[in-house]
Amino acid sequence: LLGGVGVGTGSFATGESYTIDRTSPSVALTSSATDPTNAALILVNVVFSESVVGFSVDDVTVGNAAVQDFTGAADTYSFNLVASGEGLVTANIGDGVANDAAGNPNTAAAPFTRVFDSTGPSVSLSSATPNPTNLSPISVTVSFSEPVFGFTSGDISATNATLTNLVGSGSFYTVDLIPVGDGMVTASIDAGMVQDATGNDNTASVPFLRVYDSMAPTTVAITRVDSDPTNAASVLYDVTFSESVTGVDVTDFELATTGAL
Repeated sequence: LLGGVGVGTGSFATGESYTIDRTSPSVALTSSATDPTNAALILVNVVFSESVVGFSVDDVTVGNAAVQDFTGAADTYSFNLVASGEGLVTANIGDGVANDAAGNPNTAAAPFTRVFDSTGPSVSLSSATPNPTNLSPISVTVSFSEPVFGFTSGDISATNATLTNLVGSGSFYTVDLIPVGDGMVTASIDAGMVQDATGNDNTASVPFLRVYDSMAPTTVAITRVDSDPTNAASVLYDVTFSESVTGVDVTDFELATTGAL
């Protein structure tokens, strides 16, 4: 029995009993904080498989965090992790930092990790549709900086347009804007309409703008600039449309005569 491993009992000739304990205490770190989390204080519970002595705050090794409010005794302890910045937060307890009553050193804990995220998702609205446009509907892409939840067309504010055909998930969506009439069409997403996985509210978007113009130019006037009559080899005319146009060239004009030269 004296050469055995683990916990055992024995007795001397006088009837006195004794216990042999060669089993090292194990330790686990747990938390009710979600992963990822935006909690300012991440409560971590430390549970040994049996009572230990010599365990202190200095035995906890952390990454991207600080330890606060360390407390506990025997086999149960706790502390708060305060993240130093966005990203992965870790806590570790190495082997041999505490001992049980028989002097056995503890084994190492599995690393404790949480992703700390306190930044709200940003959002942008874009479209391949030119500005101005006579297209209807106007397809708009909605891009969040990270996946969000619960996004609906009701989260988009529009002027001079209605919204339809919202599709997508996670970080990317598309929606159609149907102009109500000619003029400026806008769409925007206010702050706090949706949340990311840790519950952070989105920030506001920059407004999306397009000028919708479904009306053809109503008039075109051709005015002679040179005096009449003239002996000039060429005659200059001004051509004025009721609004800006593109694509006009010489092939768009026909020469007409009113009498013999």
